[in-house]
Amino acid sequence: MSILRSKKIFIDDNFVLLDRYLNIKNLFELMIKYRRIILPIFIITILFTLSDYLVHFFIDFFKIIYYPDFLHLGLSPLSLYSIFKFIGTIFLLFVGIFIISKFKIKNIYFKYIILLLIVVLPLQIRYSYSGYYTSSWLWGIFGVHSALLLFSIFTADKIFGNFIWKIYQKKS
Repeated sequence: MSILRSKKIFIDDNFVLLDRYLNIKNLFELMIKYRRIILPIFIITILFTLSDYLVHFFIDFFKIIYYPDFLHLGLSPLSLYSIFKFIGTIFLLFVGIFIISKFKIKNIYFKYIILLLIVVLPLQIRYSYSGYYTSSWLWGIFGVHSALLLFSIFTADKIFGNFIWKIYQKKS
């Protein structure tokens, strides 16, 4: 039997079964598996993006002066930033929660800090590589993003009852 027919790939002495097609059943099973985190992640992302939008809009020191418009939408840099930040935050929160679930960390505040760094550091790296912002702006916005994201995580955690830490617990 060929490798393609058996749908197996040999990686480091382990066989990994691959699905060739993403069908509705697999997508539905994936949504059921992660249903407890979809709504909380959207709440965190909405709170974080909206509050960050307001900070960048109302505080002159933290204005977004440039954001690349790859899609040629013709929107302001702040609007483009907010749209892509919303999408990126959802992805980074999923990744962060997955990473946290793989480690046996007991302290809930340490988990908050790890999740915060997984989401905020890529934002800071993008800012610093753009070259449009000063170091004082970068440190200030790092503090603002950290505070806003912690507020968003705390709020969602209180609403949904420690959702992040109960996701991957096995039901008995």
